[in-house]
Amino acid sequence: MGEYLSWGHSVADHDGINEFYTNYKKKCMSFSEAESQYSKFFNLEKRSHERIIPILEAILEDGNSEEAAVNIPNNGCINDLPEDIVVEVPAKVNSSGVHGIRLNNYPRAFCSLLNSQVGCIRMTTEAVLNQSKSDAYFALLVDPVVDDARSAEKLLDTMIELQNDYLGYLN
Repeated sequence: MGEYLSWGHSVADHDGINEFYTNYKKKCMSFSEAESQYSKFFNLEKRSHERIIPILEAILEDGNSEEAAVNIPNNGCINDLPEDIVVEVPAKVNSSGVHGIRLNNYPRAFCSLLNSQVGCIRMTTEAVLNQSKSDAYFALLVDPVVDDARSAEKLLDTMIELQNDYLGYLN
């Protein structure tokens, strides 16, 4: 919740999150020691876990399959969200493409929460298209969880410095 709401940190289960992180870190740090835990990912005999392959096959073969989650423009899948914003929804896939399944009765409260990010997403897109550091800064300031303009400016500078290969065009 803290990703979308400025007060989310005050109600989060910080102990639970920390426990998850600690256990996940231990698992990741010892992952390579237990080959049986990861060897299946390198077995070329097994089918990929990536969903792009079945999606492409369904398009090429007119498979008329259903995917549990795809990222596509809303186009009416979720009421109360802009048509052009990308949403993650279930979809039917066939030779005519990927077609989102309308989510009837989607809670308006969730839409309100998601809509609080729409302006930030659009402004971030404009910053990239305009290659504008100033636009990127304003996009940060629109984010509902950003509560300090100077910290946002420092964050942006740090992001550009550390990810210069990707964000250097914002200098």
